[in-house]
Amino acid sequence: MENKSKFRNIIIILLLFILLFPIPMRLKDGGSIRFQALLYSVTKVHRLNNDSEAVNEFLKGWEVEVLNLKVYSNVK
Repeated sequence: MENKSKFRNIIIILLLFILLFPIPMRLKDGGSIRFQALLYSVTKVHRLNNDSEAVNEFLKGWEVEVLNLKVYSNVK
């Protein structure tokens, strides 16, 4: 009985590690960095602004997505 419990706990810990451990990726849009895990992603945005009337040359801020749904964005 105790052996099954240990095995189950190890499997749960491994699954959580796989689902929640972020992998950093550098995007080729001017310097943005995305930390991607299976359940979420966090992006530090730093990209060129395509708007010709924009005051700022770069868009900067953070974006957070959980299960591919954007829950937070303060990109300016």
